[in-house]
Amino acid sequence: MRNRCWELRVPVTRADDTSIQYPVGAADYLQEHAFSGKAMVPFEAGAFVSWKLYPAVKVSCDGRYEVAYPPAQVQELWDLYASQHHWQQTLRRYPPDVVFVPRSSPLENLLEQTATTHSETSWRRVYRDDGFSVYARQDLMPSLPVVDRSGQHIVAHFP
Repeated sequence: MRNRCWELRVPVTRADDTSIQYPVGAADYLQEHAFSGKAMVPFEAGAFVSWKLYPAVKVSCDGRYEVAYPPAQVQELWDLYASQHHWQQTLRRYPPDVVFVPRSSPLENLLEQTATTHSETSWRRVYRDDGFSVYARQDLMPSLPVVDRSGQHIVAHFP
């Protein structure tokens, strides 16, 4: 009864009693600002981001990994979000316009550190809620305003 399996819900944070979370607020933010480009996403979030933002946004990986993405690329994504094995090289090899980062990922701290460098490889946080942050390339900053929805209740519904 506690899980209320008869109600369709989209988990937004890990606090929703699930091991997976979806970037509901982050996807809404990019849609509201008419973003178009390439997004680096964690494997688990790729299909959701495609579902919400396709065709304007192309994702780095999604559930079709066995037929659409080489295993080495999927492994690089896992390593990127764990901040292992030359994470910066992965961002250079598959250059995204934005990076979706779960708040629980060590990658968030590393991207925050690049924000202070003011170099061509620096990333700026443009969106944050309790589940995800979105980092954009430095040159996209004027078109993507900084929004912080931390502590706000975000609800998603199936269409």
